[in-house]
Amino acid sequence: MKLTVENQQLKYGSPCPDLPSVPSRIVELVEGTGVFVNREILKRLTIHNTSPTILARDLFRMLFDPDELIMHSLLGRGDPHNMSKEPLPPLNPVKRDAVFEYVCVIWGFETEMCGRTSSNINSYREFKALKSALTRSLANFMFDLRRGRHKVMIDNWRVFNKKF
Repeated sequence: MKLTVENQQLKYGSPCPDLPSVPSRIVELVEGTGVFVNREILKRLTIHNTSPTILARDLFRMLFDPDELIMHSLLGRGDPHNMSKEPLPPLNPVKRDAVFEYVCVIWGFETEMCGRTSSNINSYREFKALKSALTRSLANFMFDLRRGRHKVMIDNWRVFNKKF
């Protein structure tokens, strides 16, 4: 279940309790990771995205340069359909994992779902399904970028990121 604006206001009294109320424009995406983002953009993305995979893609667009996404793979693994091709290097694992953790927390999962007891096995399965969907969506997104399917988007992306 996604934490909607109404649910957050009822539960916490403000739309985004995880964002600090300091006047700073830059906040840490996940505490202790060292990954910083623009506070207003993060708040807008978190509230208006209705899908975890779309939120993860938008965060990737914000954190990574298009050239970096084109020249790297998500996890550094090779292409299972073309084993003769050498695998691309992995993306920065700190930023990548911060995006995964942020999206999982926003969608109501704990950051570490290690305890697989009979009472929480369904939530563990849902957590694993979410991580799998995020990995698949982001890998497809990066594959499409490498194939040149987002040429106009990349040009607009560079202009957008220069504003901030």
